[in-house]
Amino acid sequence: MTAGWSRRASSPGFHPLLFASFPVVFVWSHNLDQGVTLSQGLTALAAAMSFSVVVFCLLRLFLKDWSRSAVAASVIVILFLTLGRVGALLGVSGGPLEVFLVAELLVLSLVAIVAVRMIRPPETLTRTLNLIGLVLVILNIVPIVAVQESKAAGFRFPSVTERLDPSASGPERDVYYLIFDRYAGAETLSSLYGFDNSGIYTWLSDQGFEVTKDALANYPQTSHSLASSLNMSYLDDLARAQGEDSSAWTPLRRTLHDSTIARTFQAMGYKYEHIGSWWEATAEDPTADDNYVYGTYTEFLGTFLSTTAIPSIERLFRGTPNIDKEQWDRVHFQMRALGEIVSDPEPTFTFAHFLLPHTPYIFLADGSFVPSAQDRPIEEMYVDQLKYTNKVIEQVVTELQAGSGPAPIIVIQSDEGPHPPAHDEWGEELKLSWARASDVELGRKLRILNAYYLPGDPAIKPCPTITPVNTFRLILNDYFGESLPLLPDRTYVFTDFEHPYRFEDVTDRLRGPG
Repeated sequence: MTAGWSRRASSPGFHPLLFASFPVVFVWSHNLDQGVTLSQGLTALAAAMSFSVVVFCLLRLFLKDWSRSAVAASVIVILFLTLGRVGALLGVSGGPLEVFLVAELLVLSLVAIVAVRMIRPPETLTRTLNLIGLVLVILNIVPIVAVQESKAAGFRFPSVTERLDPSASGPERDVYYLIFDRYAGAETLSSLYGFDNSGIYTWLSDQGFEVTKDALANYPQTSHSLASSLNMSYLDDLARAQGEDSSAWTPLRRTLHDSTIARTFQAMGYKYEHIGSWWEATAEDPTADDNYVYGTYTEFLGTFLSTTAIPSIERLFRGTPNIDKEQWDRVHFQMRALGEIVSDPEPTFTFAHFLLPHTPYIFLADGSFVPSAQDRPIEEMYVDQLKYTNKVIEQVVTELQAGSGPAPIIVIQSDEGPHPPAHDEWGEELKLSWARASDVELGRKLRILNAYYLPGDPAIKPCPTITPVNTFRLILNDYFGESLPLLPDRTYVFTDFEHPYRFEDVTDRLRGPG
């Protein structure tokens, strides 16, 4: 009896770790085209495995047996890490049904503990669970490893500069490239949101900015827009390299790292300062001299957490998901980071990606916090958040212009406008088909904010129709002795999210022919 007990108790039941890992690698492997980085995936994996270890250790104290504790831990881990997915399949989103799901989680967990305490799991169960968990993890890890190994062969935009001369501008000026995501153009805000945004345009003009009031983005999505502006090129070469039938987003998003413009400024002795968002592609840049990163939340982590019990538990006991408050705090962190960079005596090129007025809608017009789950029209929530975004812009510009060094170059742009109302929700953008969009929907998405502070009265000023692809061609020509040709200012859409490299020119639909 004693010998048999010891033999069974010493069996290595490592399946709780495997069942904790499986939901992470499953979500990871099914989002490989979304630009998930290795560090982001491993962070989520470490968190899930740590959770399983804590659960196992607590059960071990109570059950006094390794095998029983492992089985109970696996059951609880599976229930906890899949509750969100079960709720999504059942169409549960708050209310009494969500309370029922959480209660069911607790009851089933208790049943599992009582069952294994009363009935010793057979030795074969441990081996079977180990095998099942191992197979599930391996099946999903294989594509992840394959993608990580393929990253070294990614597309890289070539340099377009020839004769850079930093002294051409006189004193070395700091350069700030500030992106305010989904900031709509003036016409969109007036005609579709009923909001007159002329105040911020007037204020920027008063501060010396050149503001193009009828500005268009080059593409309708952040990945495309920033890949184009940061590399000073349209995406035709990348599309040819990938093939227009490719559905892979990773090569596109990878071009946001080690971009042409970042390499250019670093070659001139500038420090590259990167102030990231929660979105994987701009959360951080491994080629930057300094990354300013706030919090742990990323788009991938949010996707994974949505499949677990955490959002339901937070809504029941806190009312406000932590990710909302973290994003609210992140905006203030980004503003403080800009303040730190201003005081750096070395010349800096700074890229900052503010997810404002982008969802989640968590800012009222005065900057106070409000949970994203609101019973208000989307247009109203968007305008409130945009009004606060204007306050952020004013505060940031005032601080940057007050720096002690030479007057900086400042570019304030949006990468895209807001989604059409039917798709202005988390995850809904994946259903968009820009090939079938109406002219009104295209206008809503492609009219943007575009403003330039170019001190020292440069010879060439932005033309009224300049688009982001020409932003740094203009700046390098004006301030750094280059003679880059300006590209035709055109606007393209891609067919849908399954065909991100199949482009169609829609410029004439937005501006009219000629």
